[in-house]
Amino acid sequence: MFDKEIPVQQKVLALHGMGSNKLVTELQLQNLGIVNENYSITYINGVISVDTPEVSLSELTNIINEEWYSWLPPKAQWHEVNSEILLKNICEAIIKVLVVIEKYGPFDIGYGFSQGGYII
Repeated sequence: MFDKEIPVQQKVLALHGMGSNKLVTELQLQNLGIVNENYSITYINGVISVDTPEVSLSELTNIINEEWYSWLPPKAQWHEVNSEILLKNICEAIIKVLVVIEKYGPFDIGYGFSQGGYII
């Protein structure tokens, strides 16, 4: 008879935005219909730990009891940040993502929200 093809899940690399975390990204992807049942999703937290979430996410502090991260300093502060420090932050973020790609990739889809989109 005919061999049935086993469906292969597409692999997604997902990066959150500023002052966010991988749990928020999981909620965002669920809203888009991209869920673990249909995709193999790898979530990564940013390289900069921040004390509070992005203002638009502040109502989630009662729901999400996790640390908050960013990939880069806030864009509004880029003119105040020494260019070498900003470049170092960018390099650390890219290296973190490249290490994950090397370890868990290749990926079929890259999803980056806000700052995560810069890095993707």
